[in-house]
Amino acid sequence: MDSVTPKKKAIEVLCSRLRKILIDETDSVPSEIPLSVFSAELGMQEAVCSDLVKKGKSFKEIAALLHRDYKTVWSANFNAKVKHGR
Repeated sequence: MDSVTPKKKAIEVLCSRLRKILIDETDSVPSEIPLSVFSAELGMQEAVCSDLVKKGKSFKEIAALLHRDYKTVWSANFNAKVKHGR
């Protein structure tokens, strides 16, 4: 029984730290991304990048917002266009 309590406490500490990291990481992401941009045909990153490009953001700005490399953002947007047949 003693080994369960420390494990449970460790899990709680890790979960709270993970929540803080996730919240800190997402604070810089615009909250105006509507759920409607997400679909079964696009991955999450493709959908977000594509939406932000449509809103006039540059690849450089999107890369900084999402903490991604410029090339990753460009590729995600390109793949979204290919999947939409544009």
